[in-house]
Amino acid sequence: MNLGIEDEYQEFKAGLGQLDKGLKSITSMLNKNGRATVYFGVNDQGDVCGLTIGTNTLMDIRNRIRDKIDPRIYADIQELKDDTGKKFIKVSASGLDVPYSFDGRYYVRNASADEKASNDILRKMLATSDADILRQMSSYKQELTFTSLFGILAGNGIHPKPTQQFYANYALINREGKFNMNAYLLADSNDISIKVVAFEGVDKSVMSKRTEYGSRCLLVSISEVMQYFEAINTTNVNLDGSIREEQTLFDFPSFREAWINACVHNDWKNGIAPSIYLFDDRIEIVSYGGLPFSLSKEDFYKGTSVPVNKSLITIFKAAKYAEQSDHGIPT
Repeated sequence: MNLGIEDEYQEFKAGLGQLDKGLKSITSMLNKNGRATVYFGVNDQGDVCGLTIGTNTLMDIRNRIRDKIDPRIYADIQELKDDTGKKFIKVSASGLDVPYSFDGRYYVRNASADEKASNDILRKMLATSDADILRQMSSYKQELTFTSLFGILAGNGIHPKPTQQFYANYALINREGKFNMNAYLLADSNDISIKVVAFEGVDKSVMSKRTEYGSRCLLVSISEVMQYFEAINTTNVNLDGSIREEQTLFDFPSFREAWINACVHNDWKNGIAPSIYLFDDRIEIVSYGGLPFSLSKEDFYKGTSVPVNKSLITIFKAAKYAEQSDHGIPT
């Protein structure tokens, strides 16, 4: 029986004498991709070579995971057999609370190798970790109301109630039961300001108009910005040829996708909102933060979707402001 090749998602170890190396691989794969599988009793070529499994073997592996991997993970550990009866063990785990360490050290997967994470990579992992910072970070204001959010959700067939259960289901409270940053962004009143600035010409030398949106539910502010750009998207008519030709100033579906992406993937920890700059020849939409650690620039432009704020995108999807179809960036 052959299980394929080692890659960024799976690793093979011939015996349990390599248990620690296998667990190190689990942390490196979790740090890179959020999921990991290690087989024990399988050689480097992916062939099952078998191993002896005792009564306490699986429990010993679980205890070793508990003692050596931090933050704690809950791995699925299975005893398996191939078609000839040879036994092997599959250990799989998933998690997004990066960075994970093995015995106090941090590793990252590179193809089929586990490499020690440099300080620069470790900083990036910490900066883009999905320990769900927005969900766990308490709002500095706790007297929040959600009339606008509830109205938007109700219009999409969801019947919200101001209960702890509802707030928990839609990631508006943290582990302590306090309103979090998601709640603050979506509350009827906040201090979030979205700036739309128009300039004369093709640089920032002369500003012609500055408009601010915000201080209310983020979904409402996002919609107001889209309404503004829809209103200025004038249609030019060309009658020079035999066929009447109409062309809008810019492609609004593309603008909408870029604007929604900028807002849902923005680094909101410091309360800084995306900005839009309008020039004579282009529109610039600026979103703060950066790409998730596991997402390359090339994959980003191909449309691979790795949400920066997973709990926030859940609310955007419920409100029909976003969907994870991977077509936004290509559009």
